[in-house]
Amino acid sequence: MSQPEASPYPEKPVGPPAVNNMPHGALPSTGSPTLYRPPVPPSEYQLHPLDDKQWGTFAHFGGLAGFIPTLVIYLVFKDRGRFARQESAEALNFHINLAAANILFLVFSLIPIIGLLFSLALFGLWIAVMVFSILAGISAARGNPYRYPILFRVIN
Repeated sequence: MSQPEASPYPEKPVGPPAVNNMPHGALPSTGSPTLYRPPVPPSEYQLHPLDDKQWGTFAHFGGLAGFIPTLVIYLVFKDRGRFARQESAEALNFHINLAAANILFLVFSLIPIIGLLFSLALFGLWIAVMVFSILAGISAARGNPYRYPILFRVIN
């Protein structure tokens, strides 16, 4: 008699299954495939509270160089931090108003009779910009919001 042909498949083990028969790092199957979901990182766009305060301070001190630094800070950080948005909008409003006043005073300073008075007023306006920007920057550095005394709010 001939021997029966051997099966190409290994025989089933007899007895209880091995305790750890899964590859390293594998999870037991629950019957349905699971999708990998990476952990949700903190928002990349929100500023840390200290950075928020710092950019609010820079918005006020940036006004010493004109309204362009304040405008750039407002456009970049308006959606990234509440304090930076509030302070940069306030500083930008102040410097927009002062730019309009500068243009007005400059035009009136060209009038021969009253030109000297408006030239002096233009110098006084420049001093006011320096004083109020420094006061606002110091207040923002302490974490306190600053409101300029006379201001027509263009940006809310």
